[in-house]
Amino acid sequence: MSEPIPGVLFHGAARSAPSEKEVDDLIAAASAHPLGVRFLVEGHLGSVATTFRTHAFTVDAARERLRQRLRERLAHDAHEPGGTGPR
Repeated sequence: MSEPIPGVLFHGAARSAPSEKEVDDLIAAASAHPLGVRFLVEGHLGSVATTFRTHAFTVDAARERLRQRLRERLAHDAHEPGGTGPR
């Protein structure tokens, strides 16, 4: 087993992909937080991670999920009668 490296909080393989539940929980927490989902999406990465006590990878994954939802919604609205269509 390897020895810890001074100044490094953990050693070994770092997990870089948050679980679906972690992302869901973060979005739910942001929805209920006074700063809201806008802070989750637009806030400084480190500040958002610190505020919600999560890893920056989880913040990035939540942001990507929210962007994907927005893209899907816009695509759906563009195909609805009265929708704006492609821009």
